[in-house]
Amino acid sequence: MEDNIWCCIATGPSLTVADCERVRACGDRVNTIVINDNYRIAPWARHLYACDGRWWAVHKESVFRSFSGSKWTQDPGFKDDPAFNFIRSIEGTGLADDALVQGNNSGYQAINLAYVLGASRVILLGYDMRGQGEHWFGRHDQSKGLGANTDYSTFVRHFEQMQPQDYGLEVINCSRESALECFPRMRLREALAAC
Repeated sequence: MEDNIWCCIATGPSLTVADCERVRACGDRVNTIVINDNYRIAPWARHLYACDGRWWAVHKESVFRSFSGSKWTQDPGFKDDPAFNFIRSIEGTGLADDALVQGNNSGYQAINLAYVLGASRVILLGYDMRGQGEHWFGRHDQSKGLGANTDYSTFVRHFEQMQPQDYGLEVINCSRESALECFPRMRLREALAAC
């Protein structure tokens, strides 16, 4: 496999430890971005992306104790913090090569981050985009201001407008369950067959 193969791991309830371990078994042949709480299920990943400063406020201490990969955000509150890789975000659709198109969710932005970092193929896991805000770990703690605006139908519409093929990016949805129909579907073992 080439070095520009990436896997973005979102927090949907269909995500399993076995899927994460299958990606881990590929070692350096697959670059991995975990989104939000997935630093707990895949602490070996190269990158952690979370767009929301409220999430970082709740999880920063735990992340820095247990996750050694690079930490990314588009939240301007972390722009001058040397512990973070800050990348600006922009409104719109599609992808950008020097910023992140917002897409209204971290999963969309993580795909754009992989593109910025040189991906030509992105495998998706845990991109369920259905339910009432559930994740593999349950729900975000809304008392801390997390997870209150989960609107999967809006998220899906943004993904449908991404059109990654227009940017030379192949996106394959290997999530066990998913409401996303705009990307080709494949079993994870097939997508990673060469590694």
